[in-house]
Amino acid sequence: MPENRQSSRRSVTAPSAVERIADTIRRMSLAAEPGEFLGTEVSLASLFQASAPTLRQAARWLEHEEVLIVKRGVHGGYFAARPNAGTVSRIAATYLHSNLHSVDEVSQLMEALTPLLVDLVLKSDHIDALRPFAAAPPVDQSREQFVEEEAGFSRLLSELSDNAALKLVISIFFDIGVTAIAGSRLDGTNDRELVRQERILLAGALIVGNRDAAIHHALEHRRMIFDGFKAYLPIF
Repeated sequence: MPENRQSSRRSVTAPSAVERIADTIRRMSLAAEPGEFLGTEVSLASLFQASAPTLRQAARWLEHEEVLIVKRGVHGGYFAARPNAGTVSRIAATYLHSNLHSVDEVSQLMEALTPLLVDLVLKSDHIDALRPFAAAPPVDQSREQFVEEEAGFSRLLSELSDNAALKLVISIFFDIGVTAIAGSRLDGTNDRELVRQERILLAGALIVGNRDAAIHHALEHRRMIFDGFKAYLPIF
């Protein structure tokens, strides 16, 4: 291949100065404790032999990623941070919502992960925290209360799993699906009641340690929710 073509390809794929600086500061931040001082704008610009505008552009990227805090003023500088799972899941949910060909893509993933989730929750020393979800809610529970309770149940399961990757997947699942209930087939009281009953049975099975029953009810609970909001999402 002619040299000029090789050079052209390298120039297209090579990261920019902003990308290189952002990558280095990102790694510095994740290696440090949250809130730890990484340096001043002047010291970091000198370290990277970069101009202030270039450094600031890289910093803005990292602020959006929530891995960097920039403080202005006399005692300012760049400080390590950690991204919030909720922010990450909302971004991922937005991406999936706009790129999925079918809700079934997410449904199949959750089906495959359900036995793992059940096994991890059953190992938790805090499984009694599920007891409030094993009781029947008020019969006059509103749609908003139903969604709030589903959110609480989802968050608790993810916490009991004590697995960061699974927590994120569950959070993404909730963000792309359960909040769509307001416009879905689950808008009816009877439909919500069926979902609640499966949730109660799932919580009860987990509390008594019945793995097979917990997996069965977890799959049914998931199926009902996915079937409910399929009509809401602009995908088939």
